[in-house]
Amino acid sequence: MILETPLVVREAVAARLLGVSVAALRRWRRERRGPPFVRLERCVGYRRDDLEAFIAANRVEHSSPHPIAGVPAQEESNASH
Repeated sequence: MILETPLVVREAVAARLLGVSVAALRRWRRERRGPPFVRLERCVGYRRDDLEAFIAANRVEHSSPHPIAGVPAQEESNASH
């Protein structure tokens, strides 16, 4: 059976899916951060499930109701006038 979607994608595809450069992925691997990866002989790949889990784990929810990060509500209301 041939899968329509590969289980493992090359680093260029992974970088594109994450919205980062290939250099960033390589730096993350060196620094032992970023999504888990697999090594298939000399090729580096990323499982799609691991990329999705990495994205979900790095989701940031804002506790502040203010849409402008770092701007207190008082300054925000003055900035819009």
